Amino acid sequence: MQQPYYVIDFSASACMFEIRINEYPVITMNIAGQVSSIIPINFAILEKGKQSIKAIILPITSQMEINKQAELKFNIKLFDVTKDFVLHEQFGEYQSKPTENKKLPVFSV
Repeated sequence: MQQPYYVIDFSASACMFEIRINEYPVITMNIAGQVSSIIPINFAILEKGKQSIKAIILPITSQMEINKQAELKFNIKLFDVTKDFVLHEQFGEYQSKPTENKKLPVFSV
C-alpha cells in the first residue's frame, strides 16, 4: 500500500475520555451526552509495526465518579487512498464494559 490513511472511528457518552496512540493524545473530550466521529491518526503513527493504543475514561467535569451510563467504543480503520478512499482493514476494536454499581474515579484500558 503506497498511501495508508489511518482513522479512529469512535463514540462516547456520559464521560470524559482520552485516547492515546503511542502515548500521543489523539482525542480528549468531556461529554455529558453522546458524541460520535471519525478522525485521522496518521500523525500519531511514527513508524511501521506494532502500535500502542490506550483509552482513559474519567468522570465528567465536576463529578467524582464515572457515570453508570458512561461508554466508550472505538475501532481503528486503515484506508488505501492511492486511487480512491477504499477501506483496507479494521483492527483495535474496543467497547467499554458497564461500570454497574462500582464507584470508579478512573478506568483505563
